[in-house]
This record gives sequence, C-alpha cells and structure tokens, in this order.
Amino acid sequence: KMRSPSGTRILVADDHPVNREVLVRQLGLIGIDCDTAEDGIQALAAWAPGRYAAVLADIHMPRMDGHQLAMQLLAHPDHPQLVFMTGQPEASLTQNLPGPLIVKPFTSERVLQVLAKILPGAGGSAAP
Repeated sequence: KMRSPSGTRILVADDHPVNREVLVRQLGLIGIDCDTAEDGIQALAAWAPGRYAAVLADIHMPRMDGHQLAMQLLAHPDHPQLVFMTGQPEASLTQNLPGPLIVKPFTSERVLQVLAKILPGAGGSAAP
C-alpha cells in the first residue's frame, strides 16, 4: 500500500461493498490508507483515539447510520474529522450534519477537495 506523507488513515463506513471498494481504491491512488466498515456499529468498533484522521460515513446504513455514528464519535474529546456521503442529497439537507457532505456519485478529486479542507497536509496544493 502507498502511504501518504503524514501516514493518513481514514475509516470508510458504507453498507454498499462496491462503494467502499471504489472509494478505497480512489483514496489509495492519492496515498491515503483506508480501513472499512459496513455500518456505524463496525465503524465504532474499529475506531480508536488517534487511529484515523477522518471517518467518511454514508448517512444511510443499517443498524447504525452515519448520523448516529457521528454522535457517538463526537462524544469523545479526541474525535476524528467527519465527512458524510449520500446518494440522496434532498433527504440529507434536513439533517444537521457535523461535517461536510459529499453527494454520490463523486470523483476522487471531490473527496480530496473536502479532505484537504479538514485535514492538515492532505492534498498539499489545495486552494484556500
């Protein structure tokens, strides 16, 4: 696996295997390592303080959705940065999300833009 200069690791939580695979591949190409979870419960189990720079969570997942996951993570003082994903932009506009929202389908450039805004050292030449 390629490593980003900062050793950035991201946790991708999405209940669709293809979405997870594509996102992990896209992020891997730009040097970001990923772990994956099928839902919020798996993501919460994988998370530990300092392990991930960010968590990319699908809003709609079984058992524990992205919003519930965010509330659990934000309860920790050293919580990760949160980025949300959805294929239903109109439904998510009613939710008050504690982080940026990326609408599917999206490009790796779009993900990198969002990460560059919230992560120190991600993307390097990101415009302010």
